Amino acid sequence: LENCKDILLCGGKTSMNGNITAFCSGERFYFAKNDRKAEQPTFFVEQKEILLENFSNVNKLFLKNAIDCDKIVGSLVVRTRATSDEIRLAGRRCTKSLKKLMNELKIPQELRDVIPVAADDNGVLWIYGVGVAERAMINKNTKKAIEFITNNK
Repeated sequence: LENCKDILLCGGKTSMNGNITAFCSGERFYFAKNDRKAEQPTFFVEQKEILLENFSNVNKLFLKNAIDCDKIVGSLVVRTRATSDEIRLAGRRCTKSLKKLMNELKIPQELRDVIPVAADDNGVLWIYGVGVAERAMINKNTKKAIEFITNNK
């Protein structure tokens, strides 16, 4: 516990009993279960197809985690970021590399290579905890959407 206190005050990371690593980044404190390859958390993403009948009663969290099925080009995959990945988030006026975006959002280095992203043949459509690409966002014309149900364990 003394090490955790030091991390909160000064930053860094420490290994703890029970195969756990604790680290601090920005204003957030994380615990991650170690595995043999890396000291990184595991993210679970489930895709759920939804028929939209009444767009006017849509929750904002849903908008951040759902894409319009008709706007998917080719196949949809959930993966981690690639070096050349870029996204134009809904509501933003510019396209950014995922590297720059994650830096701007102060996402910890330890998480950047394990955060799930959904992509089609034209690029990234959704980033876990961040949002949806403008080109794939749902609107009043959307008939079918895919919602990403996320769970960090």
